[in-house]
Amino acid sequence: MQGRLFNNLFVELDPAAANGGGSWRGLSNNMVQAYSTDVLPFFHGKLSSIECPVYLDIGANTGAFTLLAAHVPDARCVAFEPNPLLAESLKRSIQLNELGTQVSVIEVALGKAPGYATLHILPDAHGHSRLDRGFVARTDEQIVEVSVTTLDKVMHSILLDRIDFIKLDVEGYELFVLQGGEATIRHHMPGLLVEWWPPNTEPFGYHPRKIDELLESWGYTKAGVSATDVWYERKE
Repeated sequence: MQGRLFNNLFVELDPAAANGGGSWRGLSNNMVQAYSTDVLPFFHGKLSSIECPVYLDIGANTGAFTLLAAHVPDARCVAFEPNPLLAESLKRSIQLNELGTQVSVIEVALGKAPGYATLHILPDAHGHSRLDRGFVARTDEQIVEVSVTTLDKVMHSILLDRIDFIKLDVEGYELFVLQGGEATIRHHMPGLLVEWWPPNTEPFGYHPRKIDELLESWGYTKAGVSATDVWYERKE
């Protein structure tokens, strides 16, 4: 199966990716279209602006952002996806695009502190799976216990020389991922593409303005990208 990222950029996909509910839509003639067609070109442009970019895809789903590496020479990506079904599908798509030396998948959730959490997986929308905090349970959802760690702890073990960009979309958990990655982010100061959507953050007890305040205190400035996505970069 083919997946269209945007314009004339295509990738090969594991067929199960079409049912993920978060990265792809519009199955037709054995092809699907990526969501975020306004944000993907923006992020692709950032990746393409430097040589051999290194980026993290946090909340990778089935990998529209991860698979941008297929169209950026010598790009390297570390993708984080705690949903086991989505992670396995993403791994198969990485193999289909021969990205095994460029892209790795870590099946863990990121947060403010190490531990465990309950992941609620909706059968009709795996891509909207959420860590347990104040959401109304559905009788048809699958509940999986997942390991949680911090970005700082993971990066200490991976030992990347640099991180140029991070895409962060974790259904309202963004603030806690950032808090658990303070040392990493303040050291590398990567460009950050972050979902900014109050309905997702409210069940976790905060408004996305808290993200703005935190990153501003770390030396970032903010610019809008879409109705639900914000770009942060180092202040000049």
